[in-house]
Amino acid sequence: MTAYFGYLLAFVVATAACLGAAWRARSIPSPETRQALTWFFSGSAVWAGAYVGFLLVGSALEKHLFYQLSLIVGFGTVFAWLWFCSAYSGRGLHRNRRVQQFAIAVFAVVTALKVTNPLHGLYYGLEPAGGGPTGGAFGLVVTHETLYWVVMAVAYALSAAGYLMIFEFLLEAEAKVLPLGVLTGLTALPAALNVVGHVEPALLDITHEPLGVAVFAVGLLFAYETQFSVVQLTGSVEEPNLTIGREGRIRGLGGGIEETVPPLSEEDLGRPLTEALPGLGETIQGEAPTQAPTQDRVPVQDEVPTRDREEAHTRAGKASYGDMLLQNGEPGQGEMPRQGEMPVWEAKVGGETRYYRVIRTGQVVPTSLEGEGETRTVILSDITGRKREERRRKQVISRVTDGIVEVDSDWRFTLVNEQAEEIYGMAEEEMLGRSAWEVFGDLEGTEFEEIYRGVMRSREPAEIEARYEGLSEWFDVQVYPSEDGGLAFYFKVITGRKEREEALRRAKRRYQTLIENFPDGGAYLFDENLQYVLAGGEKISIVGDPEEVIGTTAHDILPEELAREQERYYRRALEGKRDDFEQEYKGRRYRVQTLPVRDGDGTVISGITFSQDITEQRRRKKELERKNDLFRRAQEIASVGAWEYDAQSEVLRLTDRAHRILGFSLDDDVSLGRSYENCHPEDRCKAEKAFSQAVETGEAYDIELRIQAEGGEVRWVRCRGEPQNRSADGEVARLRGSLQDITDQKRREKTLRRLREKYQGLLQGAPDAIFVASAESGRIVEANQAAASLLGAPAEEIAGRHQSELHPSGEAEKYRSLFETAMKEAEAEGMSFRHLEDGSQIYVETDSGEKVPVEISATTVDLSGGQEGPGGGEPSGREPNGGGPNDGGQEITKKKTGKVFVGIFRDITERKRRTERLKEAKKQAELSKLEAEEASRMKSAMLANMSHEIRTPLTGVIGFAEAIGEETRGEETEDGDTGGKDAEGEGKVARFAGLIEDSGRRLLDTLDAVLNLSKLEAGKMSLQPEPVDLAGQARQVAREFEEEAAESGLTLEVQTEEAWARADEGGLKIVLQNLLSNAIKYTEEGGVTVRTYREDEQSQENEQVQEDGQAVVLEVEDSGIGMDPSVAERLFEPFRQASEGMSREYEGTGIGLAVTKRAAEEMGGSIEVDTQKGEGSRFTVRFPAARSAGSAEGPDDGGPDGADRHATGRPETDR
Repeated sequence: MTAYFGYLLAFVVATAACLGAAWRARSIPSPETRQALTWFFSGSAVWAGAYVGFLLVGSALEKHLFYQLSLIVGFGTVFAWLWFCSAYSGRGLHRNRRVQQFAIAVFAVVTALKVTNPLHGLYYGLEPAGGGPTGGAFGLVVTHETLYWVVMAVAYALSAAGYLMIFEFLLEAEAKVLPLGVLTGLTALPAALNVVGHVEPALLDITHEPLGVAVFAVGLLFAYETQFSVVQLTGSVEEPNLTIGREGRIRGLGGGIEETVPPLSEEDLGRPLTEALPGLGETIQGEAPTQAPTQDRVPVQDEVPTRDREEAHTRAGKASYGDMLLQNGEPGQGEMPRQGEMPVWEAKVGGETRYYRVIRTGQVVPTSLEGEGETRTVILSDITGRKREERRRKQVISRVTDGIVEVDSDWRFTLVNEQAEEIYGMAEEEMLGRSAWEVFGDLEGTEFEEIYRGVMRSREPAEIEARYEGLSEWFDVQVYPSEDGGLAFYFKVITGRKEREEALRRAKRRYQTLIENFPDGGAYLFDENLQYVLAGGEKISIVGDPEEVIGTTAHDILPEELAREQERYYRRALEGKRDDFEQEYKGRRYRVQTLPVRDGDGTVISGITFSQDITEQRRRKKELERKNDLFRRAQEIASVGAWEYDAQSEVLRLTDRAHRILGFSLDDDVSLGRSYENCHPEDRCKAEKAFSQAVETGEAYDIELRIQAEGGEVRWVRCRGEPQNRSADGEVARLRGSLQDITDQKRREKTLRRLREKYQGLLQGAPDAIFVASAESGRIVEANQAAASLLGAPAEEIAGRHQSELHPSGEAEKYRSLFETAMKEAEAEGMSFRHLEDGSQIYVETDSGEKVPVEISATTVDLSGGQEGPGGGEPSGREPNGGGPNDGGQEITKKKTGKVFVGIFRDITERKRRTERLKEAKKQAELSKLEAEEASRMKSAMLANMSHEIRTPLTGVIGFAEAIGEETRGEETEDGDTGGKDAEGEGKVARFAGLIEDSGRRLLDTLDAVLNLSKLEAGKMSLQPEPVDLAGQARQVAREFEEEAAESGLTLEVQTEEAWARADEGGLKIVLQNLLSNAIKYTEEGGVTVRTYREDEQSQENEQVQEDGQAVVLEVEDSGIGMDPSVAERLFEPFRQASEGMSREYEGTGIGLAVTKRAAEEMGGSIEVDTQKGEGSRFTVRFPAARSAGSAEGPDDGGPDGADRHATGRPETDR
């Protein structure tokens, strides 16, 4: 019985002691430490109290409940202990969310295990025993099971972890041996008493652990107040600090104060502060004047770049440990002074004056160090550098371009710079000392207030862009916490920038269609920062996709040299100037235009640049210049001059060559009347008559006349004139013509007449074709009738041609070389030949283009005798408006006719035909095949060229139709009142624009289909089979047609099994789109079904080779109109449909299924159709199966849209 009351008394005392410790812990300065110890002491009290209840109650059930409560609360005190260890050591684990969740989970599991334990369970058991108030010592005997000891081990392990946290902290703080020993002894005490309770046989029925914890708790409080609190204050502060105890004596040194204040050392511990450091003691007691330091401010904006400002403020906002004590309210008793009110101690250190802000913490008596407070810590914060920077910062802050204001922790203005005064319209004196909410009352309830108060609480910088209605302006405000507990505001008015941004958004909408469809180049809209905000165009891919270009600058997409040049013109555009220049990039030439973009009032808000590829245009220009130069040179070579006469001003203009032909010098001013001066008297009247008739009647003329040059020489000239540019009343306004010196031609004509007379009989009587050519020039001077018959041209027209012109065009050089060789050999002796030097057959080409094989016999003849000159007064062989019988520009010889080359051409066509007939029959079949293939390629090339040539203007038509429709609809939407206009007419414009756009897109779809077909037929579409997820592609394409099917009232069902095909992803998409588009188009009711599956055995109709003998199948089945099976196969032919001609019921070109079939075959697949008229159709496509579905990455349902990498265009429907 004595033992019973002894234990009861011990647990009552333990409970009371722990409650007293909890009450005492309320005065601990540190909030987190205070809370942790309060919970620890309270838990220990409840734990010991549970044992009091255990001893007092009589029933087994009640004892069972009290014992369970003791176990639960006892385990909870372990976590209160860990909380204290984390807070005291500064680790902050108790604030970590994951640590908190882990602790709650462990406590919950153990508590659940204890609560659900029956009287006799796995955890413990209660056996009846005598004694207690009703008999026996304690009434029950507690039997602990194995699981109890497991949980006990976990509890002690956690307690040991807390012990190590504090032990490590004390070591780092260089604590003395006494605190370490006290900590170790107290931590081991509960375990020691628990061991005693279980080892002693007489005490097996109750544990001593609550008693040990109670003693530990009371000892911990005593140790904390006498030892740990000092270490916590001095050991965790980085700044120099010292701890003062009763009677103002120094109890501890920390933060390297011995180095900062050399007079201090370990020997000063225990000495009064007023003896060790009289100046500091006087400063703390207020016996010496104190100097309140000016509030520190972070570097001003002029000194720190914008990107570094937040970092600078963050560093400046980190307070010392003493500051944190003040902010967290840890100073214990009494209100601590604000930072601005803290005294400053001026000390001489190493011959240099240093300034320290004195921060006092702990239980402080303001008037004396002799108060009743236990301890206090004095922290010395070195502010020497800050004080030195103060004057410089004051000077610079007035020059900051942004507005700057600062408030203290009570929101009172402490600083307002000149820019802020100007923006607010208030003087600094009107604002200083007043609350921000008083000066700007309308800030309350706004986004500004929310941000400002958030920064004041969190001490983290923030930035806000918003409109302040009080000043009707947009502001960009950056808010930083200042070291004195207040805030610093950097702000600027951005109303203009916001207005420009809105104008830029409108400009983007206005120019989007133009930029996206800009032909043969790229178009870019850039903002005031020279960044691209919109990009597009047919050839923008040369610098990247539009999404990649937007947000970049010219320096990001172009070489540096080109970028710098463009940037210069961009800036000129923003100044309102237009420029046009050229640049070369990647071997292409571009014309670049830059223009300003203005808003409604004419203000430049951005710029736009157009870059157009002019490589081909420049090439054509150079080619034209080359041809013009060639033409001028040809005029010189052919002795041709040009003239022009203005009938209204009566001015005659001659080229240099025309001056010389007419016998004038280049300096002579030649009028119309004077141009006749050098005409032969017999020809002047003819020239004047032809010219006058052309002016009066508008008829062109072509005459030959003689010009008397200086020295009496007479030259023949061919003069041509053509009236041009008739006036409004029908009169000729201008005549243009040419002058050609034909003197040599006239001489050749005379020579020809003489030769004709001499050789006429011989030539005309020969059965073979005979050509007589000048041995010097190679030009033909005579040909007989047989030659005319051979060439199919009059003999007069043959004369004057070069020998090589008798032969096929394009081989003139070969025959020219043959002629030179023949001349050399024929001069020595006659020769015969019918092959060229390369062994090929010699041909002559008739005027009809026919090539006739010939055998040539050649010789040379020497013509003797002189020739008459052309100036002997012979009449011209050309009529006034026509040519003579031998006109044609022939060249006979020089003034003295020499040797001529006589060639006899024998037609060997029949002989050749007999020889070639057998070869021709053999090659006929091959030739037919080649011709068919060539025709097919030509057709494909024609279709491709047609599609490309139409696409460019068609894209512009669609774009402008869309723009017209949007503009018309926009006007109707913005103006409900038509303003007197015909509203129905405006509706028609929008409808017509829509019809144009729809028709254009249908035509564009048709062109895409034609282009795909031509590419496939020409073998230019690169389809590269690789593993493709057929099922995934089918689902993806089906989703694209869901809306179209729903609008037609049809169901669209997809039935897919895993099926991987060897196919090209783009080609597969063409097949799917064409089949689905057709199925929906030709189905009026019911639905469309898409299926994919693997086919284990290869179909007999399918001749393709499958990997592993397997194929994958795509089926598209509809319940539409169907068709006659007899015409089904015809569907796969280009431009064929089931219904054709005037009876067609559905639109379409008949290209889609042809493209589908060719695309499937190109990928090694096949297609077939099963259909009945009126019952629907099922199209089945087979592809080679992929070797392994797992070896390829196919698109999933939500993946990329599988855009065709090799072919583009919407499907063309047909059936």
